[in-house]
Amino acid sequence: MGNLAVLLARLGHDVRGSDSGIYPPMSEILEDAGIPVDEGWDPSHLRPWPDLVVVGNVCRPDHPEARAAIEAGLPTASMPATLRGLVLGDRRSLVVTGTHGKTTTTSMLVHVLEAAGLDPGYLVGGRIAGRDGGAAPGSGPWFAVEGDEYDSAFFEKHAKFLSYVPEAAILTSVEHDHVDIYPTPASYESAFRRLVTGLGPAGVLVACADDERVTGIARLSPARTVPYGTGPGASFAVVDHEDSSDGARFGILADGDGTGEWHVPLRGLHNALDAAAVAALCVEHVGLDPALVRDAMAGFPGVDRRQETRARVAGIEVLDDFGHHPTAVALTIGGLRGSGGRVVAVLRPASATACRNLHQDGWVEALARADAVVVAPVARPDIPDGERLDTAAIARDLEARGIPARSPEALADVPAAVTSLARAGDTVVFFSNSDTGAVLDATVESLARAHGS
Repeated sequence: MGNLAVLLARLGHDVRGSDSGIYPPMSEILEDAGIPVDEGWDPSHLRPWPDLVVVGNVCRPDHPEARAAIEAGLPTASMPATLRGLVLGDRRSLVVTGTHGKTTTTSMLVHVLEAAGLDPGYLVGGRIAGRDGGAAPGSGPWFAVEGDEYDSAFFEKHAKFLSYVPEAAILTSVEHDHVDIYPTPASYESAFRRLVTGLGPAGVLVACADDERVTGIARLSPARTVPYGTGPGASFAVVDHEDSSDGARFGILADGDGTGEWHVPLRGLHNALDAAAVAALCVEHVGLDPALVRDAMAGFPGVDRRQETRARVAGIEVLDDFGHHPTAVALTIGGLRGSGGRVVAVLRPASATACRNLHQDGWVEALARADAVVVAPVARPDIPDGERLDTAAIARDLEARGIPARSPEALADVPAAVTSLARAGDTVVFFSNSDTGAVLDATVESLARAHGS
């Protein structure tokens, strides 16, 4: 929603909005764009009447501003419908979707298209490092958009990406998520089936061959499928992957032919695979030379809150990461471990799925890849006891495996818990899709006091 507001403002619209508990980086992005934001929700924020009210999916039918807009007869639309109606038009839409890796992969795609001089429009769910947001109109024919499977609005109960009418798409992974919207794996997968079957026969679907669910869904698409992955079934295959402190290095075989040595300044096999997905789309559909894509990838600046270094103190590197699903967290920890040194993982469960015990055992398995763990209290204490993630049990299970773990009862106690576990040479990584700024900063201060800066 924030990046859409910026995009509309850059197209010349007069944009304002409201939110509750807004925090960086989006609060800073909106301020820099000159977009006023009212704190909280009140019908008075609608005055003077706007020409369009864009209703986010956080709003329920009784939301005071949304209800006031509808009762006043003001035009209303969901975020994805607004993007389609006011922005996409006759642009050539490229959609990146999947349970994991959407923001990073979309940002890589934007970076490569820009390196090729194509000036794409784009909308991603984060901020590309070094930029003043995650959206721009662009002047070229291509428009790259992060395709979220979450629903669109209370009056439009379908996945956002179905509004984007992609000419081509990347499908990175499919693993049951957003249990508040999709109660079963089948209901979750049905959204992706609708997307791929809507692709035309002239389009391209770039699909991860390492994911059986992706492969099964891709078979339903009338579009030409280009598989990528690490196995023999991949047309764009990642080989010889290694991690170091400056990122991932690997090769890509394009239909069996080598394309040279690739470097992405992010650690982990999953980031190498994201690069392969972008290469497949850019070569097979956009028509770029593999060498151009390879060279562009080496200069990819990354995305805020994706392995973002926030501080280095007393020989300890402190990272911020948006990971909020066990699979994504496990992959990131694995990538960090691959570059040497101990990893101290700090989990702050905040999403509707992460705060529930759906992945109780999955969190243990994911966090067991770290050398030490701190599990903060869930950010949604209103979830019933029988459904809520048991953070103390996670810590006990990890301790039983010989992994030092803490589960402080209060968020304010997290810095001390981390400080008790971390030592010089470690990487401390915070995982959450909520604001980690205050607790992360307090942890850095605690580490400096305990170990000396």
